[in-house]
Order: sequence, then structure tokens, then C-alpha cells
Amino acid sequence: MSSPFVKLLFPLTTHTGKIRVKKRKDIFYQGLPIATRQVPLDSDCYLEWQISYDLRKDNSNFEKHYASVKNPREIRNEEKESTGRYIYELSDYLIEIVKQKFIGLTYLEKLLKEIKGEKEFLTDDLEIYRSHPKKYQFKQWNFLKCTITYPLLIYEIKDLLIKVEIIVKEKQKAVGIQPMLYLCLPLKLMAEFPQLENKLVSSKQKASYLVDKNNFHFIIETIQIFALLSKKHHQDVVNILTTILEGMKSATTKENIS
Repeated sequence: MSSPFVKLLFPLTTHTGKIRVKKRKDIFYQGLPIATRQVPLDSDCYLEWQISYDLRKDNSNFEKHYASVKNPREIRNEEKESTGRYIYELSDYLIEIVKQKFIGLTYLEKLLKEIKGEKEFLTDDLEIYRSHPKKYQFKQWNFLKCTITYPLLIYEIKDLLIKVEIIVKEKQKAVGIQPMLYLCLPLKLMAEFPQLENKLVSSKQKASYLVDKNNFHFIIETIQIFALLSKKHHQDVVNILTTILEGMKSATTKENIS
């Protein structure tokens, strides 16, 4: 019999990857990374997770990352054409909460319909501001100084302490802006926090967050927010939901026939 939850595992000693342990007193403070093997953990610590919803086949570490996926399948568009992307992290968890019967296929169909109806996106509304240059002198050097302001959006998942942070910056390899989404999970939500509090982390130690029928909605809301980021994100999410629905309906049909 399967467990009534989905277990998410987080490394606590990897500080340069997609998941970092940070510390701050309040959500309006800038979180600072901490060396978990040198600084004891406390209730002000949180996990900053640059969560993905898919994995590109041309990723240099594709095989390594894809090995952790519980529901491997290729993502196809509405014309059933290959996208070169595969189920990963957020989309994998979505399949898991369906398998746990936290939501059903009817709910997913409604979600897909709602997301398809979205026509306005955050990248159409947000801008990066650059102030008018002013003279600035440092010692014998004369400069022109500008201030660049990047939009930062903070969304709190209802009834949970989990927050979504979106920062909009310039694209590194193209023209335009790109939104980057992070999930912020307080360390005190981790199942192991009573054993971790006020202690240093040991090598390769991990923490786990249990997704159950009372908190799974953060996965749904994160997917909905991803779909609002840009037209590209929107189409990616539509492709993911379409792929999941078709795959799970096919699996259900096969079970009924057998």
C-alpha cells in the first residue's frame, strides 16, 4: 500500500545548485546563503529552490537528473509533436498527487481549460527600470552612476508558510527579460527539523518535506503561477498538462481493459 504523501528530498550541503539554504528574519529581508556545516540551523533558515517543471533532452546532465524522476515520459505538444522536454520535478510531483488521489483527472481538465484561457502575462506588464545617470566621483575618478531596479514579486501560498518569489532580469543570451521563479520553504516545515535545529549539518545530509492532502495545493498554485510568467512558460505548462492527461487517461483505459 502506498504512503498517503509525496516525499520531497532536499540536500542541505549543496550551496551552488538549484537548492540553497538561506537565512532571513522576515520575507522582506534579503536572504543570505549560509554554510550549513559551519552555522547551526534555526527557525529563520529556509530552502530557496529554483524549481523546474521540465527537463530538456539536450541538458548536459540529463541522465543524472532524469534518474530521479518517478514518472518518466516525454512532453508533447497539443499536436502530439516532440518538444525535446521531459517530465521533471514540478510536473513529476503533479502526477504523484494525482496517483495519490489528492486530485482527479477532472480537476486537471478544468485546470488546463483555465490556463488555456490566460491571455496576459507578467513579462508583458513588468519592466526593469534604469535611472537617469548622475555624476559620481570616487577619489580622482569621475563616473556616471545609474540605479537599476529589478521587479521582485512575492506570493504566499494560502494557509502555508511557503512562498513563491519571482525576480525579473535581463536574458543572458538574448534580448528581452526573463522571470525566474523560486520556492521558499521554511526549514521548520521539514520533517527532520526537530533533529536539525541548532545543529550543524553533516556531509550529504538531506531534509524532507511531506506533501499530503492538506498542503498539495502549493504544487497546483506554483504551476498556475508558472503559466502566468510569459507566453513561453504558458505554452510549456499547457503541453505538460496535456501530456499528463493523455498519459493518465491511457493508463486508466488499459487498467479497465485488463
